[in-house]
Amino acid sequence: MKQIEDRLIKEYELLIGLINRYGNAGVMIKGWTLTIVLAALGIKQTPDPAFHLVLIVAVFSLWLLEATYRNSGNTFKSRCKEIEEYFEDQKEFEISSPAINRTYSSKKSIRQLMLAALEFRVWPIYMILLVIIVIHYYDFI
Repeated sequence: MKQIEDRLIKEYELLIGLINRYGNAGVMIKGWTLTIVLAALGIKQTPDPAFHLVLIVAVFSLWLLEATYRNSGNTFKSRCKEIEEYFEDQKEFEISSPAINRTYSSKKSIRQLMLAALEFRVWPIYMILLVIIVIHYYDFI
C-alpha cells in the first residue's frame, strides 16, 4: 500500500508540473499571437486579401494550439482530482491512467478540444484579433 501511495504522490507532482508548464505555454502563445498579428498589421500599409487571409489562418492555428494545451491541462487536472480523491477517501484505486488514455480517443478528444477552445480564458483574445484583422482590411477599401 505504501508503494502505491508513493507512486501516486510522484505522479501527482509530475502532473502539477505539467499543468503549470501548459498554463505558461498558453500565455506565451497568446503573447506571440498578439506580437505577430499587430506587428504584421503595422507593417502592411496596402490592402492585400492574401496577406489578411494568412493572418486569419495563423490566428486560428495558434488558437487551436492553445486549445490543445488547455485540453491536455484539463485532462491532467482530472487525473489530479482522482488522486486527491484517493487520498481523501483512501478507497481502492487503479494505478493506471484511464482518464488520460480515454481523453485522447478520437470523437471525445475533438469535442473536448472544441470545448477547450471556447473556454472564456481562451477565445476572447483570438476573436478580438480576428475582428482587428477584418477591420484593418476593410479600412483600406
